[in-house]
Order: sequence, then C-alpha cells, then structure tokens
Amino acid sequence: MTDPSAAPPAEKLSNPGLRAVNQAAMMIEMT
Repeated sequence: MTDPSAAPPAEKLSNPGLRAVNQAAMMIEMT
C-alpha cells in the first residue's frame, strides 16, 4: 500500500516519469 502523501513531493517533481508510474500504481491499488 503506497500512499502518495507519504512520498516526498520533491521526489515527484524530480522525476515526472516516476510520478506517472506512481499514479498508475495508485490506480491499480484503488481498484
């Protein structure tokens, strides 16, 4: 269970690709 709030915002801004992957993973976990 990865919580987007737990991830440091700097890390998301640092890697836009990672942000997309994280968003996809979050969507998969929600379903």
